[in-house]
Amino acid sequence: MTGYEGEIVTLEGIDGSFFDAVRKGYELIVNSPRPGETIFKTLGEYAVHQPPGELWQLLPAEQSFDVQKFDEPAYYGRWATAETLRTSAGEGMFLSDQMDLIEVTLVQSQRVTNQGNELIIASEGELRSLLHDYHVPTDQWGTSNTHDLYRYLEHSEKSNTENVTLHSVAGELWLATAQTMLIVYHKAPDGSTQKLRETWKTHYDTQGNPQPPVKSTIRSSIGETGRVIDGRPERPFDTARRGLYEELGIEDDSEILQIISTDSLLRLKPRGHHRFGPIKAEDHTHYFTAWLNPQTVRPEYINEERDASGRLHTKIKLEWFAELAESPA
Repeated sequence: MTGYEGEIVTLEGIDGSFFDAVRKGYELIVNSPRPGETIFKTLGEYAVHQPPGELWQLLPAEQSFDVQKFDEPAYYGRWATAETLRTSAGEGMFLSDQMDLIEVTLVQSQRVTNQGNELIIASEGELRSLLHDYHVPTDQWGTSNTHDLYRYLEHSEKSNTENVTLHSVAGELWLATAQTMLIVYHKAPDGSTQKLRETWKTHYDTQGNPQPPVKSTIRSSIGETGRVIDGRPERPFDTARRGLYEELGIEDDSEILQIISTDSLLRLKPRGHHRFGPIKAEDHTHYFTAWLNPQTVRPEYINEERDASGRLHTKIKLEWFAELAESPA
């Protein structure tokens, strides 16, 4: 293609929209960290430009900029990774609708779940019959797990629900989810970088009684499942911001210095999604780092996790630990 160091890629949205963009350095990385588990990650940069008085946006493929001059200020153009654009979209500097197109295209060809194999569950009884028909052993599930799973899947009459769907793929059940993970930092008065992580978990039984605390082995700070809002998937940056509110109680934006997108991948797992272990899982996971304002940071945080019915099932304590990390710009 004359005039570009890249290729034309058609970005397709869930609503049928599309955009012919320019991408360079595309690479699909496939890893199998455990037997049966596969992780897909894509690399590459997109050509973007900023018309006078407008936000940054994808450069239409039909425009013919000279690649040798593309990065010059007069052309208002540059190459940017999906992570950079995801951060910019969250900060209101890149068109969010175009970022939505990039999100879909990043993992579309590697997904095993789609609208064509999604199962629409009309009742909890229908779900129980389906699990039986697919020989899913639920005897190890908690007493409320089937009910909780149905609540996650109950999308039809809700405008704001978890982005969790159930699919039949080659005769097996798969749960598909949108996940967002955050690592939270702040700069301490002595100049050290402090990382927030879980230290203790207290589980509650179905009667609301606390069990003995157990040490947490999770190294990331917080994780949040995306939502479907009025029929559209919640944007990952918005999920990250919501996670800071719901899990750490951070309501005021002045408590946050910056939220930075760092990675995005698709994970296919042979078994295990939260409490629904025997069902295979497909997670589209986004990773962010968040830097908190050292003037307003708290010594510790308490996160209360509730099931789909609102019942408290886990209380998590998070504390700060010294960590090597690059400070925000």
